[in-house]
Amino acid sequence: MIDINDIEFSGRNNVRKFAALLLLPIVCGAAAVADEKKTDYYPLKSGAKWHYRVQVGGQERKIVFHLAKIETIDGQRLGRLETVADGRVVASEHLTSTAKGVFRYRYNGVEVAPPLCLLKYPVKDGDSWDSAFTVGTEKATATCRVGREEIEVPAGKFKAVTVSVTADAANMKVSTTYWFVAGMGVVKQTADIGGNAITLELEKLEKGK
Repeated sequence: MIDINDIEFSGRNNVRKFAALLLLPIVCGAAAVADEKKTDYYPLKSGAKWHYRVQVGGQERKIVFHLAKIETIDGQRLGRLETVADGRVVASEHLTSTAKGVFRYRYNGVEVAPPLCLLKYPVKDGDSWDSAFTVGTEKATATCRVGREEIEVPAGKFKAVTVSVTADAANMKVSTTYWFVAGMGVVKQTADIGGNAITLELEKLEKGK
């Protein structure tokens, strides 16, 4: 996989932490949405796998995001999404989706407080929101903005909801955009981390059971 530590961040470990937090695609939940009642942008099925092609620094690699299981942590049902590279788990995160939106609760077991909202319901073009949160003891802020776009990736052509996120951690900007597709989750993500461009594109989805 493209490990976040492969990218030069001038020795800023907290920036690596936030960069990694924002770099992982969200594939979780099945919320009831007021104006899109049956639209499921985050199929939550145990065993589901998203196969991505990742490009950074002129290199191309493969990673898989595996929805390993549903766990109850502090009374909250969360989907555990694992990043798998070369047959081994290299990272994990916990997410959920409610009537208010999709949220990330943990990254590699570390609490994100308050949970970071990456898609707000109901979905509205041009909608935006600001978040202030911590990962463990480190503080950060993020601004998210929603749009729509037709997109083509190895897995096919889709009409997607986009969420562009700009985060500030340790005075460094981390910018990323997600392309969410109904019934599939994230089909593409781009990121700019300290001038390093990264692109993830979906090649195949195994929907699980």
